[in-house]
Amino acid sequence: MTVDLTDSIAPKSDQLNADDLIAGPITVTIDRVTGGNTEQPVNIHLTERPGRPYRPSKSMRRILVMAWGRESDIYAGRRITLYRNPDIKFGGE
Repeated sequence: MTVDLTDSIAPKSDQLNADDLIAGPITVTIDRVTGGNTEQPVNIHLTERPGRPYRPSKSMRRILVMAWGRESDIYAGRRITLYRNPDIKFGGE
């Protein structure tokens, strides 16, 4: 009997994580953008990952503003490719 391991490797988190990108880049569609909290001020909700928004860093938010403008209403329906750089470390880890 074949067992699908996909569910067993999914991170237990309320957001998209670098671990979700270990297998390679993903191209996703932006459903909508909402405000978050002080630590994570932006939630980019993804059509392909409901309930697990992408929370971009400040540098990525700057890139988004430069590319698409400061008003997030126009982001819906646009596609973005997300990837993980294994050489980048967070907090010395």
